[in-house]
Amino acid sequence: MLRVMNRRIFLILSALLAAAAQTAQCQTTAPADFNQTAPRGALKLFFAADIRGDGQAMRRLLLTANAAEERMAAAMAGKKDADRELTGALETRFPDPSKPDPRAGAEAQLPGIFATIDQSEQQINGDTATLKAAGGDSPPFTLQRVDGKWRIPLAVLLQNVEPDFLADQARQIEIQIKVMKSAAVDVAAGKYSTREQAVEDVKQQMFNAAVADHVAATSQPAATQP
Repeated sequence: MLRVMNRRIFLILSALLAAAAQTAQCQTTAPADFNQTAPRGALKLFFAADIRGDGQAMRRLLLTANAAEERMAAAMAGKKDADRELTGALETRFPDPSKPDPRAGAEAQLPGIFATIDQSEQQINGDTATLKAAGGDSPPFTLQRVDGKWRIPLAVLLQNVEPDFLADQARQIEIQIKVMKSAAVDVAAGKYSTREQAVEDVKQQMFNAAVADHVAATSQPAATQP
């Protein structure tokens, strides 16, 4: 499920980056401020948070419609933060001068993304707005205004997902978060000799935790009717 959402974000990012070079040469719209008072500003904040691994900032920009979506949004934010912490621990503990820090490469993409957002085709209808990269083939990005602030509905990223399935996927992400946070502490404490060893151990722990959760869930007796 998270892969589906990440895939959609990736496709939108790719379209923005593809248009960035052209946009930089034809800047005609005043840059939007980095705040939620305008759709473009909110979208800038969202992609900046995504690239920088700021889960809590992403969470504040997401709009949920029910308890299942709320749990998923919290899980998404938690995993984004946990991934940032684990990546930071790995980069600090096992620096490799021959390889660029992936965080720096991602950060370097932001100016082009921001410029493309400023030049995106925008339509506002009441409290709903759509933004589409000018000249691009990507689908439009929908935002909604709530209490004067523009936010991204989680349904826009997930699309046609049943609440029960959403809750199950959120639980799986929560399991991964626990493993990643523990691993970040272990890496910083010097538990692993190499980066590869740490990464493989994290994968194994995630697998074991998922299996244990499945066994626990399926071994519970079925609820009896009164």
